Amino acid sequence: MIGASIGLTFAVSLMLAPVLYRTIGMGGLFGFVGLLALAAIAVVLYGVPAEQAHVHGEGEAATLGDVLRNLELVRLNVGIFVLHMVQMAMFVVIPLALVHGGLDVQLHWKVYLPVVLVSFLLMMPPIMMAERRGRVKALFLGSIVTLLAVQAGFAIWLDSMVAVTVLLGAFFTAFNILEASLPSLVSRIAPASARGTAIGVYNTTQALG
Repeated sequence: MIGASIGLTFAVSLMLAPVLYRTIGMGGLFGFVGLLALAAIAVVLYGVPAEQAHVHGEGEAATLGDVLRNLELVRLNVGIFVLHMVQMAMFVVIPLALVHGGLDVQLHWKVYLPVVLVSFLLMMPPIMMAERRGRVKALFLGSIVTLLAVQAGFAIWLDSMVAVTVLLGAFFTAFNILEASLPSLVSRIAPASARGTAIGVYNTTQALG
């Protein structure tokens, strides 16, 4: 649910951003994001029910240090950091490529939005099949290989609008699979007494990426 909500937010932003950009400009967009962040803090403080107190037996409680030293969690945190760093790096380069291909910046959503929506449709069958057949790790590794192939494709065919569109579709399909799978893996691997802490560390490294 965490990964899907982030992906859906990204898709909606592709529709709203051009309208907002024309209305309030780039500075206004940053200010709007800041207001949304403050609103999110208010929701967490006043809208989210307080967690019930849990009493753990001696030696059961895990600390932030335990989470940071857990090598399996470290690998997942590094993975989400790299995944989002690559996405941000792409969106420094891809918009320029689309402009050079003759597509005005205010029309880029016509490429992004269909690509993201189609990627949502393509990501679901592999996830459900992998869950049923116990092949989640294979799907995980396949998504990583797909991302590497996409980056190689961009290096070769960045001048082709058709190639860029197809590669973006492949990227977002693999991206959404990992985006949906990684939080689930974190919650499964983390000690029960530190699951919230583990997700907090995960989300922080995701945002840093």
